[in-house]
Amino acid sequence: MTHTHNRHLNRTQSALCIVLLFLCLDVSFDNAYAQSAKNIEYRAKAAFIYNFLKFISYPESAFPSPHSPIIITIGSTPDIVSAFNTLKGKKIKGRPLIIEQYTTDARLKKSHVVFFSSEDEALLQKALPALQTENILTIGETDRCKKAGGIIHFYPEGTRLRFEINITAAERARLKISSELLRLAKITR
Repeated sequence: MTHTHNRHLNRTQSALCIVLLFLCLDVSFDNAYAQSAKNIEYRAKAAFIYNFLKFISYPESAFPSPHSPIIITIGSTPDIVSAFNTLKGKKIKGRPLIIEQYTTDARLKKSHVVFFSSEDEALLQKALPALQTENILTIGETDRCKKAGGIIHFYPEGTRLRFEINITAAERARLKISSELLRLAKITR
């Protein structure tokens, strides 16, 4: 009976995961016309990243203390900054989220998540190789990020936003990704 109960809980958690990923997009279509299409796209990506973090475990050594924040580093285009600011004040597993804009390469290595937009191609080429063995979730939206060893790659499929996860890159960064999240992704190595 316990095995059946656990299977039911796992199915319920999986269903909840799917619902959360898509309901937590926090995109208000009533005022969508007032926002740029890029802003809406980046708000969706910020919401996805917020939900990804619920299903990713970092090694203890990635944080100075049990209550240290999760630092998300982003580029500085207005749409990205506006979109990711929607995550300010939120917490993941008791850790507050801090959103920082890229300033230096040294700052990147203190991050827990680095999001490379299509406008960050030069930064991606320069910084991503050095981040691959760090405990950093690297996420991008271009094929170049995927080919350079980023962990998560956003891609469009028709009108939908999809993502793929590079398992080898996640293992190299010593990040554990929940099977619930992996079931929703296209898996690459």
